[in-house]
Amino acid sequence: MPRKVTHSQEIYIKELYFMGKMQKEICNELGLGKKVVMNALIRQGVQRRSKSETANKIKKVAAECCQWVDLPEKVICERYNAGESSYELANAFNTSEGVIRKRLRKNGIKIRTASESGIIRKSRMTTAEKFRHAQSTSQGLRGKPHSLEHRCALAISREKNVTHVGKWEFFIFQKLIEAGFNPTQQKALGPYNIDISIDELSVAVEVITGAVSIGSEHGVRIRQKIEYLSKIGWSAVIILAKSIDIGATDYLIRLANLFSRDKTSACQYHVIRGDGKLSPALNDKIVNGAGVISS
Repeated sequence: MPRKVTHSQEIYIKELYFMGKMQKEICNELGLGKKVVMNALIRQGVQRRSKSETANKIKKVAAECCQWVDLPEKVICERYNAGESSYELANAFNTSEGVIRKRLRKNGIKIRTASESGIIRKSRMTTAEKFRHAQSTSQGLRGKPHSLEHRCALAISREKNVTHVGKWEFFIFQKLIEAGFNPTQQKALGPYNIDISIDELSVAVEVITGAVSIGSEHGVRIRQKIEYLSKIGWSAVIILAKSIDIGATDYLIRLANLFSRDKTSACQYHVIRGDGKLSPALNDKIVNGAGVISS
């Protein structure tokens, strides 16, 4: 049951409201509930402020608070430029983020975007903190496979932005251009991205610089990608090497020239080393039953 207030208390509540105090402030000051204060104002015939008037009042109070708070602006700016976030500074100086950001803008400092703040936050993490962060992120995504539409959209985005390109992919890309081809980096084919593609010949080139076990998760993904390429009529050349020389690019160019002359040679896959020599052991394991054309 709402607490009753005396007539003199109602008059005092009315005076506080006319002074500009908000209903919540009156409740906190007098230790009364929101409904008690509201009923007292109604009995006193007080016309309550509209939502827009209340919002303007809140903004005015916030602006006044910003002026009242005495903060070491120079120190705040220096610490922000050193990498601390507005949230950390607000906690350090017992104020709000809005106050901190207003002081920063006043001193001509551009507020960092969310992505910029994330980069700085990660750079300040220890190795253990980075591991815990990555682990919690992977646990959150585990068991939630992306839909085919989502994977296709990601592939298109990677091609558009030309991301995930290494130095050896770029080396091969340049050699193919010099040979007169028109290659594409990070070509989107369905849910997959191809390191380098020769679109006019439907040839996909994948460069793998790390060790790959056929039964590993990475090895399974490679096998699935090659199977997908075969289904849509593309040939694949996989280069397994930590470094690549002219031998690999020569092999690739000879193969592309062969495909341009003989369309029936398409839908093959090849696994070569960085010097351009075949890797027969891996050829038999990656895709069962697929053929390999020797140079």
